[in-house]
Amino acid sequence: MYPAINVLGRDIGLYNISIVVGGALAFLVLWLLTRKKKEYEDAIFVGLFAMAFGIIGSVAFKPVINIANIIVHWDKAQAMPLGEAIGYVFGEIVFYGGLLGGIVGILIYKKWFKIKVKDIVNVIAVALPLAHAFGRVGCFFGGCCYGMEVSHSHPFAVVFPENPITAGLGAPAGVPLLNVQLMEAGFLVLLFGVSLLLFLKFKNKSRAVETYLIAYAVWRFVIEFFRGDRVRGIYFGLSTSQYISIALFAAGVLMIVLSVVRKRKEI
Repeated sequence: MYPAINVLGRDIGLYNISIVVGGALAFLVLWLLTRKKKEYEDAIFVGLFAMAFGIIGSVAFKPVINIANIIVHWDKAQAMPLGEAIGYVFGEIVFYGGLLGGIVGILIYKKWFKIKVKDIVNVIAVALPLAHAFGRVGCFFGGCCYGMEVSHSHPFAVVFPENPITAGLGAPAGVPLLNVQLMEAGFLVLLFGVSLLLFLKFKNKSRAVETYLIAYAVWRFVIEFFRGDRVRGIYFGLSTSQYISIALFAAGVLMIVLSVVRKRKEI
């Protein structure tokens, strides 16, 4: 955990820096893949629109879900100090909220400007895992989204130090935890590499959207069992993120099925 660096006497959060760097690299990839190609002429603007709505969604999603979590897990919530409870409700952003917000932004852009965004969304899905990977590196620096407790000898164990900036809100200090943040960052870099190679070879026939939805949904569903966050919104044995993962996996599979059926009808 290294939540901030001091620049000219001012602390700057490494989580925020990671998000900015990841977003900038993702847009660079998007620009390199779409420049001078007419079918992608709106790609950067669609990406910016999706990012803006993604930020709104990532911020708004956390309070909605966590207020419901507090109500359901009231016995655990009562033991939380007031400052920790406020930080729990408002202190983090949620990737799935950002993803859903980004989708809404793309749909609004499509409706507003009356353009086809199918090909553009496919190339955005190639760059998205790269930005997401840097976001998870930011989680590691900030000590949020931490893993379950493991032994000191575990090859993927990490021990976070005491830090007054995140006291009570981040990972417990001095306890060996599974390093799920960097594990997920590694998975996302791999997913980005695979998606990029498929796109370079097959272009929009690479099914980057479906690949992302299915691959990340499976990963997130599994890794959730190894998270150590204290109140995770568990309902009937599964977390909120796992239910969303099931929905995204189903959406990805449905997109492939509908595409195959459509092609068969055209033959």
